[in-house]
Amino acid sequence: MLGLMVPSVAMTRSVDFKVAAPPTMSKRDVGRARRGAGALAELWERLPSGDWQALFDEVERTLHEPLDGLEPGEVHPLTKAPVPSAEERARVHFLSLLDRFEARSRLLADALTAPQVAKLLGSSRQTPLSRAQAGTLFAVYDRGAWRFPAWQFDPEGPEGVIAGLPEVLEALDGLSPLAKLIWFSRRNPVLDGRTPVDALRAGELERVLAAARPAVASYAAA
Repeated sequence: MLGLMVPSVAMTRSVDFKVAAPPTMSKRDVGRARRGAGALAELWERLPSGDWQALFDEVERTLHEPLDGLEPGEVHPLTKAPVPSAEERARVHFLSLLDRFEARSRLLADALTAPQVAKLLGSSRQTPLSRAQAGTLFAVYDRGAWRFPAWQFDPEGPEGVIAGLPEVLEALDGLSPLAKLIWFSRRNPVLDGRTPVDALRAGELERVLAAARPAVASYAAA
């Protein structure tokens, strides 16, 4: 059995993930595990400790969730696939959560704080927060503060943002802040493979609004 030794979340911000592998494990699998441990160590440095705690809490919860009366290994009547064990489900859930936390960290890397936005727009410190609440600015609460993605600002745009931003934010009402953040920055086939931000900067508001509708519908159905 492969083991991964992880220190307490609250213990330190600099860690060394160590792989404990049995002698029978192939070098290929050991190498893969060590690469994975290295990736976890790198991600540990990038994510706030609160995010790691949330990840571990979610995995622990998944480990103790019931399996709907089916035993691990039984064939599920709907999927026709073997029912995964609690450990397997927790691992998949953990990797999925890691992707989402890493995406948030990456997409907010250049985000501005409310005081920075106020200075940028020449307004009071309260104005950015009021505009975010009104839907004329986009902000995500992260690491104890509201953060404003830098891509939304345009010195030539109305009210200092890219034209059409408030309309698109209204169209995306119902999505979580993280879902909006990812949607704005992800290439969209409806927009010829461009991001909604790029399309907005090109003045294609109607096309961006058309791309937003299925995103909202898909999120609501999930």
